[in-house]
Amino acid sequence: MSIVAVGFLAYDTVETPNGKVEEVLGGGASYFAIAARFFSPVSIVAVVGSDFKPEDFQLFTDRNIDVRGVARREGKTTRWHGRYHEDMNMRDTVALSLNVLENFTPELLPDQRRFRNTCWTSCTAPNWSWLTCMTIGSRTRGPA
Repeated sequence: MSIVAVGFLAYDTVETPNGKVEEVLGGGASYFAIAARFFSPVSIVAVVGSDFKPEDFQLFTDRNIDVRGVARREGKTTRWHGRYHEDMNMRDTVALSLNVLENFTPELLPDQRRFRNTCWTSCTAPNWSWLTCMTIGSRTRGPA
């Protein structure tokens, strides 16, 4: 079984009661692809800005994650800033800048349409999830 992961690649700033990190690789597609790759071939379909770091692409390619479906656009990669509470199940979004994601429509490569049988979508616009997964005729999986 192979998986197409459609979603966000972003840079996150995360605050917790124990510390803060700034501008670290984030986004649901990042986390999902790295975890799923232990079990199955994975392709990512997403958009990044011209500021997306080569070492972050390398993180995926070193794990044989297919990044041919990642579009690079002029502008900034999506940014999210969140603050977690003492109860880590609670968090506030401090800022979200969609940047290049704002006008992006995911497009699958021809071989992604033919050979993939499962599609995972992160918290994206519902039309992304439906259109993308219908394009490949897959079983849809998304966040619970």
